[in-house]
Amino acid sequence: MWGLIAMEEMPAGAFLMEYLGEIVSKKHGDMRGTYYDANGLSYLFDLNDPSEEDEKEQTIQKVYNNEFFPLCLDSMFYGNEARFINHSCDPNVLSFNLTGQVDSNVYHSIGLFATRKIMPGEELTIDYQWDKNDLTISQDVPCLCGSVKCRGFLMRAKKVKKP
Repeated sequence: MWGLIAMEEMPAGAFLMEYLGEIVSKKHGDMRGTYYDANGLSYLFDLNDPSEEDEKEQTIQKVYNNEFFPLCLDSMFYGNEARFINHSCDPNVLSFNLTGQVDSNVYHSIGLFATRKIMPGEELTIDYQWDKNDLTISQDVPCLCGSVKCRGFLMRAKKVKKP
């Protein structure tokens, strides 16, 4: 599998890059994801899925019928090299949702930062956290990250109770 390799040493906490892509609604992203999954692709990144305790982000997102309006970045056609960062259960990159406002326009992006010192030649990895929720897939997908901290599965299938 292709990945993104560090070309120089990066200190812990360093800003690495932005994850760029087309901003679409989460619903639209899910529709695109069905096609991408069928073709072995995955360049979608949930942009704003804040916890209920994150009052600032909740306030910013209440712009659609006064309800939370989830967004997604699709880097399939308009992305940068960040889309090639692979998953690891013990990642060296962490993402932060960035939101800014200029006049009445709200801008969203995802910033990628080093979680620890990264050495030249080391692969950049991020925890996709796809195993945190049950997904509508037919079977579990094993994780192949090889980390000592590997959780065993990249994605978990939704378990259906038998009658």
